[in-house]
Amino acid sequence: MIDPECIYELQAIRRTYEVGGEAVHALDGVDLQIPKHEFMAIIGSSGSGKSTLMHTLGFMDSPTSGRMIFEGKDVSALGRGARAHYRASRIGFVFQAFNLLPRLSILDNVLLPLTYGRSKLSKKEKRERGAAALERVGMSHRLGHRPGQLSGGERQRVAIARSLINDPSLILADEPTGNLDSKNRARIMDLFDSLMQEGITLALVTHDEEVANYARRRIRMQDGKIIEDDHG
Repeated sequence: MIDPECIYELQAIRRTYEVGGEAVHALDGVDLQIPKHEFMAIIGSSGSGKSTLMHTLGFMDSPTSGRMIFEGKDVSALGRGARAHYRASRIGFVFQAFNLLPRLSILDNVLLPLTYGRSKLSKKEKRERGAAALERVGMSHRLGHRPGQLSGGERQRVAIARSLINDPSLILADEPTGNLDSKNRARIMDLFDSLMQEGITLALVTHDEEVANYARRRIRMQDGKIIEDDHG
């Protein structure tokens, strides 16, 4: 039975690659439920499977076997076009390197997912939505600036605003504080926590135990398996 309170449910998910003639199980029978309004950290050493899990959740990769339920629908065997649609419209992404285009203004960077998603909003409506997203992360005073004029912490705030622009069901953050000093790291994690309290569901990948401690739930991976699920 599908749990209506879960955004995501993974059942016995496996992702197998062939390397040098041998099968490598990047995900090895992963079972996971992500309820609405979750703030979850996925932690583990290099090769543990945490990045593969995030790519699977973000429709960047498909499982070799198992069942995936997203927003009440079985999405286990989506084609490339359907996966692209979900990435553009239902998932927000935040990356370690910010991935902002240097020649575009902050506002235009935030609006990029609306372009990729072929939004039917008018230009005025798009700009209003972008300004609101920047206001949400405390960056509305920088609308016309370019990324090179901002600090690392400010650029990550813009990247978070961009992840919010399509009102996604889930935000995935891949080492979002990896390029930041301790002060800006704390500010970004406090921002994530406030977004969670507003009702956003977040999952972040990190190797940093201190960052993981900001989350309300910590998933630890090893050898493609979940070995710890701490709701403390």
